[in-house]
Amino acid sequence: MRMTKKALEERDATRDIGAELLLAIRDVKAGRGKPYAVSVAALARQEAGMSQSNFATVLGVSARTLQQWEQGRRQPTGAARVLIEVARTHPGIVRKAAAAAMAPRAVAVTGKRAADSKRSRPVKRRQIAVAA
Repeated sequence: MRMTKKALEERDATRDIGAELLLAIRDVKAGRGKPYAVSVAALARQEAGMSQSNFATVLGVSARTLQQWEQGRRQPTGAARVLIEVARTHPGIVRKAAAAAMAPRAVAVTGKRAADSKRSRPVKRRQIAVAA
């Protein structure tokens, strides 16, 4: 149940925030802190040293999908799960793949289609008469 504004003010008036923070720090140092689980996708991305957008590009998924995996809302399946496991165990391979995926590619246009793509004559446009 939510507290009213007045109840919050009364509670906060008697709090010693500094003491609470020190106690929390001591608890964490003593190993009594709250445990957090890190997703396999986040762990693999961190070990590869990549941003979310770059890692998502290498995996062939959207950045939003990767965020959902990292936040535990969804779980990767199939090929994505295998690729994440490879990324976790061999981060160097993922960095090489990322470099190759991000490199600009030159596209050569050859053959008959190249000649067709460069029209030497203007395209005739149809005019449509509109009746008033």
